[in-house]
Amino acid sequence: MVWSNAEIWLLAALLLGMAEVFVAGFVLACLAVGAVAAASSAWMEFDFVGQILTASFASILSFIFLRPFAKRWFFSRREVKTGVDALVGRTAYVTQAFDEQSRHGRCKIDGDDWLAVWSDANHLPPAPGAAVRVESVESNTLTVKSLNS
Repeated sequence: MVWSNAEIWLLAALLLGMAEVFVAGFVLACLAVGAVAAASSAWMEFDFVGQILTASFASILSFIFLRPFAKRWFFSRREVKTGVDALVGRTAYVTQAFDEQSRHGRCKIDGDDWLAVWSDANHLPPAPGAAVRVESVESNTLTVKSLNS
């Protein structure tokens, strides 16, 4: 079986497209676009130099125009925060009063009881049952402040 140049270019485009799954950055995808363009020029019976020039030109154009658009579309999506990172900004409820000197107490969020540090120097620590906002999480300790601030 003899393969035509167009079939070889399409096979190269397919392999480059599959390899793009494992390599970030859309570099191989741009080369695959060039290989598809070279396949079309092979079907139009360009000589091999014309096919190489077509592949180069199409790859360069896709690097300039397609790659920035694809990177922006795929990599600029908001990240989904999970674990303790998802607690920041949420409301917790005081379960144990904060100590006036150490500013440590306990808060409950989503059924879990956490050690908490009161960070709002402008307000007195709240009584048990009050709602507070989680500012940050350090190890197993929540840093909380008043909902009003």
